[in-house]
Amino acid sequence: MNDNFNLEVKGFDRDSFITLLEYMIHNITVKKVHFASHSELKGVDGGIGPYSRLDFTLTGIKHMIYPDGNVLYDVCMSPGEVCYSPPMTWKAPQWDHLHRMSSLVYSQRIIRITFIDYNQFSSRYLNQGADIFYHTGTPIPEAGKAILHALNLLSESPSVPEVANALVSVLLHLTLEVLKCGDVPKAGKHNLTFTRINQYLHENFIYPINRQHVASEFKLNPSYLSRLFSELGETTFNNTLRNMRLEHAAMLLKNSNLSVDEITNNCGYLSSTSFISTFKKQYGMPPGEFRKNSWKKK
Repeated sequence: MNDNFNLEVKGFDRDSFITLLEYMIHNITVKKVHFASHSELKGVDGGIGPYSRLDFTLTGIKHMIYPDGNVLYDVCMSPGEVCYSPPMTWKAPQWDHLHRMSSLVYSQRIIRITFIDYNQFSSRYLNQGADIFYHTGTPIPEAGKAILHALNLLSESPSVPEVANALVSVLLHLTLEVLKCGDVPKAGKHNLTFTRINQYLHENFIYPINRQHVASEFKLNPSYLSRLFSELGETTFNNTLRNMRLEHAAMLLKNSNLSVDEITNNCGYLSSTSFISTFKKQYGMPPGEFRKNSWKKK
């Protein structure tokens, strides 16, 4: 790719992500926001996310497929174009153009910021999330939550494009302030390693990863990985990963019409039988019954 982007963005490094956000704010004008919306359309491997998400094109062309009501959009986004996905919607990034991009995910506890430098064609990101990312110690403030709410409303109805562009620009500024002022992970090799592994799990629990896979990614002995969670975590490694997956599964059961097989695939399980058994142990009932009880309460 021929461009002027020369930043080195490092995973788990707050300073380099501050520099990235500053670059996005000062060097790229938000020129168009593409809105995914709630839809019954299926058949595209995108995954449903529980949180608001911005996918921001930095260089090259980002090919994205997403639903807006009953229409499936297939767009090629250039720098400054953004795809906004409200909670419980899906989008399907494609990997047929070289590009750089950043995604910002706004959960209830943190902001997850990722960076992808897709500089050669591969299937890498079909099987895992971004491997360069940073998690803030705090969520977006109330002003940012209000902007996300406004974007959610705009995703469901026609709007003046300039309004959405301005809201995304302000959201980037607020995100930068959280990055600059947020807590820094505790020092010490063990604490930093534990924090980084937790961040990796949040980014990748929707894929069929396990202890061996994560240990290999971090070049650690699997036994050491287990010991880290025993000493520094609230529960074991396997329980941490399972809880992330089941919490996501419960949210999908409550808020979507996805089948159990589809939810299985969205939560990193290789078999519906395994997923149903694990879910029943956690919640005391199978997924189907959990969904019926949840919908009765609405």
